[in-house]
Amino acid sequence: MNQEKSKVPPAINIAGILDEKLREKESSITPPESKARGVLALLDTNEKVPVGFFETIQEKNPDGYIVGVGVGNVFSLLNCFQERNPPRGMVLVDIDPRVVTIGKILVDSLKQAETPSDFVNDFFGLPKDKLEARIRETISKEKNVVLRQRLEKIPSQEWERTIKAVQGWSFLTPDFKSGVQEKESYDGAMTMINKFDVFREMARSNNIAVICSDFTNLDLIVSIQDLPGFRESRNIIYMSNIVDHIARPQGVKFIDVWNKMESLVAYGRESHKSIFIDTLQNLNYFLRVGYTMPMYEEEDVEFRDVKDRSNAPEGLIFGR
Repeated sequence: MNQEKSKVPPAINIAGILDEKLREKESSITPPESKARGVLALLDTNEKVPVGFFETIQEKNPDGYIVGVGVGNVFSLLNCFQERNPPRGMVLVDIDPRVVTIGKILVDSLKQAETPSDFVNDFFGLPKDKLEARIRETISKEKNVVLRQRLEKIPSQEWERTIKAVQGWSFLTPDFKSGVQEKESYDGAMTMINKFDVFREMARSNNIAVICSDFTNLDLIVSIQDLPGFRESRNIIYMSNIVDHIARPQGVKFIDVWNKMESLVAYGRESHKSIFIDTLQNLNYFLRVGYTMPMYEEEDVEFRDVKDRSNAPEGLIFGR
């Protein structure tokens, strides 16, 4: 496979910087314990990309960070950056401690691998016993005491589900090239393989941070904004469809949903315009992009039983 060669910015150690900044905020950053709701943001996605989506964003010359939800389709957003100007780093945030743990294992695999094949085999192709051992090792090294204690209490059956989610990508091994041909080239996992060199260099320079937190947590947002060059850069802010998840539980009032999401508006108050990417079930899970955080309305998150979700709605690309 033809690997793209890109010059990655000098190491700035964003994972280390955020680790120090958030250490005194463990209790406020780490989300409350909750019943596991699957591994929806882990590796796979039901999101779709409108025609010309990444190409149009590239023309806006993003030159900062990728800040996003989950450990999955967020990796596809490297396609938003021009080859000559890769991102300064990535901040991956998830409310599920299991997803965060797998994300840290993934970053470690990127650090150790010399080739895309090495990475695929060391991460996607790990047998169950070795992945279990990596999970235990990662938990034992967790510096966030609050998070480590919660990880230690997760039932074994939940880890079983998590492991199955990772092993669901085993079709990539041993001959990962044949698997790549069967998947969309812009998929998050495929992007990691197609642009392996860029991800490996970010990982080795400690510029991929994986954090367990609510994406809307204000302490987290302020800490990210303080990263070197963040306020002067054009950053990608990827929300996926978290507003659907916030709004859907029974009894939630929409005003409370908006009050929670409103903290993300802060990312658009910089000298360079941030680029906000999100989706909704009612957008048929097609990604949309704009210069401002979406101003959601109640009907945006009302459930609609649509049988055919293959069509992309109008106005998805800088239409707001």
